[in-house]
Amino acid sequence: MKNFLNNSFKKLVTQSFPIWIISVLFLLGFLLFNEKFEVIISLIAISAVLIFIDKITDLGYLLILLVPLSIGVTLPGGLHISLPSEGLIILLITISGLKVLNGLKLEIPIYTHPLSILLLLDLSWGLITSLTSEIPIVSIKRFLIKMLFITCFFYLIPALMKAVNGYKNLLFLYGVGLILPIISTTYNHLQLGLSQENSLQVSLPFFDEHTVYAACITFLIPFFSFQIFKDSKFRFLNIAILGLLFVGFFLSYSRASWLSLGVAIIVLVLIRIKVSIWILITSSILIGCIVLLNFSSVLQKLENSSSKYNDDISTHFVSVTNLKDDASNLERINRWVCAFRMFKDRPLQGYGPGTYQFVYDRFQTTEFMTRISTNTGNNGNAHSEYLMVLSESGLPGFLILIGWVISSYYFAVTSYFASSSKQNKQLLLSIIIGLTTFYTHGIFNSFIDSNKMALLVYGSLGIITCLHQEIKNNELMRL
Repeated sequence: MKNFLNNSFKKLVTQSFPIWIISVLFLLGFLLFNEKFEVIISLIAISAVLIFIDKITDLGYLLILLVPLSIGVTLPGGLHISLPSEGLIILLITISGLKVLNGLKLEIPIYTHPLSILLLLDLSWGLITSLTSEIPIVSIKRFLIKMLFITCFFYLIPALMKAVNGYKNLLFLYGVGLILPIISTTYNHLQLGLSQENSLQVSLPFFDEHTVYAACITFLIPFFSFQIFKDSKFRFLNIAILGLLFVGFFLSYSRASWLSLGVAIIVLVLIRIKVSIWILITSSILIGCIVLLNFSSVLQKLENSSSKYNDDISTHFVSVTNLKDDASNLERINRWVCAFRMFKDRPLQGYGPGTYQFVYDRFQTTEFMTRISTNTGNNGNAHSEYLMVLSESGLPGFLILIGWVISSYYFAVTSYFASSSKQNKQLLLSIIIGLTTFYTHGIFNSFIDSNKMALLVYGSLGIITCLHQEIKNNELMRL
């Protein structure tokens, strides 16, 4: 990391003049579209890419650092992209492909590993459901984005991190990149009085809304919590980042994130006391089945709860059970019901990736619609990772998703217990707990299509795959 920073500074000094000339030209061109702030951020990234272009690992570092700093921009023609991250993803894949053709060897997670096979199946089924989609052009675009995410974050980024023996740099650099968004969000929140009501959009321009912002923060809390005890070299920075993460975590007023961290702590305790991985998986499936089979009675009890979300943290958290007059909770139920009805209508192939927001309105009924319901497609999330997949990709897509969720736990936990490296054990435990927050949060929201969350999830799955293979090979060598 130190050499990386030193070399970058030297290149910045020696190459800055031509780079900033190019940046000025880009700036003049983009200003014609009045995208001032977004373009300035993007041009800084473009300049940095030109500095680091000779080292593919440095480009990988740069991408990780800039994903949380990326901003949504609508280009001429209506194309909405996240800059600079999505541009860097394409650039990194292109350059890596050219370098591989030129003789570069990257040790990527092997294609025969079960996690890799499941993700390839996910992509394959995504392509099939895109071709049978209600709106093929929307689904194909969504499929291509997912393919880029898996190619870059699952296969390429872990391979680059492995090349410099730095898997943990994925989470560390992402945390560094989150510093500015957290400070910006906290400042915006302070300007508006730190109230829950004003927490919904204060994370702009870096995050579209507070729930994905909170989910990304929550994912990183376990990693930096462990780092302050293990990494003495960057201890002060780790403590500062962890402090900012907790500030962002509490001020996000995201009930799902608070709940997900609580579930993650329970999983941490179970792993620490060495509960069997199969007991963890079986009990989770059993609890899920019990809830589903008794959904009507649970729903009826929740409808009598009247706790409303507000600035008091305890009341705000309990309000997650209010299905009597909480519009947010009631609308979530509305979206869930629509997703399930879509699945029942097309149980095999679903309506196609990315189509939920354009289709769900025809499945709404007055019984579940609320004062904040919409038919315009501008708030069209299913508010559940699992039900979103069920409605858009049918039962096969849902089973594939559950398959890689369970597999990630199995390979991560077994690798954790099998590893003799304290560093690897700490990283694996951080990833297990981080993924638990995402899987729990996925009950209430859907974020995997966001590059900010996709990097954390697919990147973590790639690290699990790499470490599992390394540990397995080491065990075979000892035999």
